Order: sequence, then C-alpha cells, then structure tokens
Amino acid sequence: MRGAHRWSPFETTTIIKLRKCTFLEYNKRMNNLSNELLKTLSYFEPMSIEYIYLDLSKEFTLLNPELNVEDLLKCLTQLEKEKKIKSFRKEKQKYWQRVYPKKSLWHRFYNFFRR
Repeated sequence: MRGAHRWSPFETTTIIKLRKCTFLEYNKRMNNLSNELLKTLSYFEPMSIEYIYLDLSKEFTLLNPELNVEDLLKCLTQLEKEKKIKSFRKEKQKYWQRVYPKKSLWHRFYNFFRR
C-alpha cells in the first residue's frame, strides 16, 4: 500500500461548511447586493473593490455575513453587462463608477424643439 494515504488524528485539517442555497435564494441575495452596490457607487468618483467593500452600509454587512469579494465581483460584472456601471483600470487596479442615467428619448426631443 505504497500510494494509499492513511488518516491520522494528528493531522491538521480544516472543514469548510458550505451552505447550499436554492436558485431563488441566490437570485434574491444577488439582487439585494446589486441594489446595495448601486447605492454605494458614486457617479463622480471611481472606486476600487476595497473601497466599495468598506463603503457598504453597516446594516447590510451585518445582515449578510457570508458576503465575500467573489460575490462582489460577480455582481459588478453583471451590473457592467446591464450598463449601469462602467469599469476601467488605473495603475494595475480595477475601478468602478456608476453611470449617470440617460434622459429618455421623449425628453431629448422635447428639449430639442423647445429651444
């Protein structure tokens, strides 16, 4: 039994408990996270991932203790695809900034003919 590994009680092992959640719970959690990110992100100042994480509200972080950076990155990429935020790189670090919503076509026509 050369290749077999025998378990020893003296080995240090870490057990990670992963909580399985349903698709609806995951969707709800990501939706809450995206709403909170839109509240946190600024229209005027680009923010790094560390600054975003620190700027999240205290109540939200207490309600979501399992929140991690990977979830933030997933949600930020989803918001980029929806064109609600934009990202760019500065000094080998990625920054995000909220996009100011465009006026509707009706408002643009109205303002054009009003002049």
